[in-house]
Amino acid sequence: MKHEFEISYRNVHLRPLEESDIETLRNWRNDPGNSQYLSKKPRITKEMQFEWYRKYLSDKNEILFAIEENRFLNRFVGCLGLYDFSGDECFFGKLLLGDEEAHGTRVGLNATIAAVQIAISELNIKNIFLYVYPENRPARSIYEQAGFIVCGFHEDKNGKEELLMSFSAREKKEVHNMNKVQMLEFPQKGDERGHLVIVEGLKDIPFDIKRVFYIYGSEHEVIRGNHANRDSEFVLINVAGTSKVKVKDGEGNEAIYCLNRPHTGIYLPTMVWKEMYDFSEDSVLLVLASTHYDAEEYIRDYDDFKNRVNES
Repeated sequence: MKHEFEISYRNVHLRPLEESDIETLRNWRNDPGNSQYLSKKPRITKEMQFEWYRKYLSDKNEILFAIEENRFLNRFVGCLGLYDFSGDECFFGKLLLGDEEAHGTRVGLNATIAAVQIAISELNIKNIFLYVYPENRPARSIYEQAGFIVCGFHEDKNGKEELLMSFSAREKKEVHNMNKVQMLEFPQKGDERGHLVIVEGLKDIPFDIKRVFYIYGSEHEVIRGNHANRDSEFVLINVAGTSKVKVKDGEGNEAIYCLNRPHTGIYLPTMVWKEMYDFSEDSVLLVLASTHYDAEEYIRDYDDFKNRVNES
């Protein structure tokens, strides 16, 4: 269906699939390396591809997106779709990352999250479903991190078993949490005079930067943070020295990250418990925040945090 929906999320941008994209898409689709888990089709000709695209534009039951990686590659790298709309439900699928250089950049996960956001906020979808083969572990991992859960089984037209997964906008449970914590690497510039690292909000940083502060002079045994935030997202960068960050989700899961390079940082979403510690003597920990300071959105008691997580 011809549409005008677009969205940017972290390092991806979703836009309508255009006629200028379909030759690249055809080449990806004809590559056996990209079609292992896709429906089996004969080799697609240019004529077949154009006819398919013409029919797609008039299909009111399918919306396709081109995926662009806009942090390092700055080009069209894949596609995905929303289809089979019925009331406030639809299916997600047809995810194809044909550009090999986009693999390993979390494009698949971030594109999935972005598509879910469009379905919920723009199309008023409440439940999103998808099919995935059990052995397709990379895709399953993406969908699970995006908040989909296995809810049943299905046989494809060849009798092969698929998992049915669902995402419900009605669920209160926050889908960010530990799954959304990630290390970020920023491009380095410079010359014989020294190094230069530039970070921009909504580009290198996955939010609009509203507040900046930094922590220095903390003793090695000091623990900073010890709180969660209901509304704020953060990126932490050790611009000098080193430190560690422990992240907890209130359900028994935790992870420790080492910040030891000035061109890398860690993204922390809302509603994760954070502790910064093990500071080196020269540590300068820069913190970028998505909100202005509001003491009321801080949760400073860990038991209170756990209770809020369990009640959601």
